[in-house]
Amino acid sequence: MTIAKVEEQRAKKIQQNNQRDVHVTVETGCEHGVWNRNPVPVQPEGSDIDPIPEQLKKSYIDPTLEFVFKKAESTIESNVLVKCCMNEKRRHRGSERFGWFQYKLHVSFQCKKRYAAKPSKSELLGSQTLKTSYMEQKQTNPFQFKLKATGGAPGIANLQTSMSKSLASTSKQTVSEMEYEFISGTRFCANCTDKGGSRPKSRYMFKLWPKVPTNKLPNKSDKVKHTGMLSTVSPNFKANWSVKRQVICKYELKVKRHACELVLVAGKPKTWWGQWKQNLSCDRNKMLQTYRVTLYINHKMSNIETLAEFERPLWKDNPKNKLVGLGVRPSSPASDEGSSNTE
Repeated sequence: MTIAKVEEQRAKKIQQNNQRDVHVTVETGCEHGVWNRNPVPVQPEGSDIDPIPEQLKKSYIDPTLEFVFKKAESTIESNVLVKCCMNEKRRHRGSERFGWFQYKLHVSFQCKKRYAAKPSKSELLGSQTLKTSYMEQKQTNPFQFKLKATGGAPGIANLQTSMSKSLASTSKQTVSEMEYEFISGTRFCANCTDKGGSRPKSRYMFKLWPKVPTNKLPNKSDKVKHTGMLSTVSPNFKANWSVKRQVICKYELKVKRHACELVLVAGKPKTWWGQWKQNLSCDRNKMLQTYRVTLYINHKMSNIETLAEFERPLWKDNPKNKLVGLGVRPSSPASDEGSSNTE
């Protein structure tokens, strides 16, 4: 075989490799024990009191990112999965405390280089769609007016109202429906709030729905309705990024988690129809956990044809390759820097 033939076959092999996809999985590492209270409590000088409640010390955030590099199409697919775990073993079991739970999550993935990439609309993975319906019935005769309204989503919340009044004779029925996305198996309603502009961002907000009652501790049936607030919740979404500038770009994954504890408080008794009744309410203790991790993604996808492995896993002790750097640029030497920053 001639040298020219060998070079021709080698060029074809490189071209074929150039067309294939290369997968990179990034395990950023979990963070726990870093919580901010708002407002931050002022501790006495020299105090050794731990401001982090014991129930939150093992409540961690653990993201995983998966990328698919398509050099022929100048596209990078991103898949963001974040495990938000609550410390179920440390729940309060007393009658006056409900325990700490998560009620709001913010997850975003952003390109920090101006005009370097344009993402497609984010798509929530592992979700379920539920319809909320609202039906209103009006029926009157010369002697009585009746209004009955029902609303809510099956298994989550129901609303019923009724009233009566004397009016003229009419009849009317109205039915309306709306669809909502939830993290599968939980009561966290998803709201996509992608941001465009020069530094685009794919982001979601997840809120516990319906809201936890603030005037009493949730009972057993309420706990079923609010599945997920006391256990692990795993938001998962993806977006495709079209490469606009072939440079090494800084990206940032940011997760914010709001946690809350309800504590039953007895207020002054009130009279009701001549009888004294205990006035109970709930105080809210709130904490915020913020997690950040920086990645450097190679838009040039240089040397993609020389990567022999189909999947390229990265983690704290193996923080970079030619395509992705976890807290360190892919083109620079590996360092022992931490993979994430929390605040």
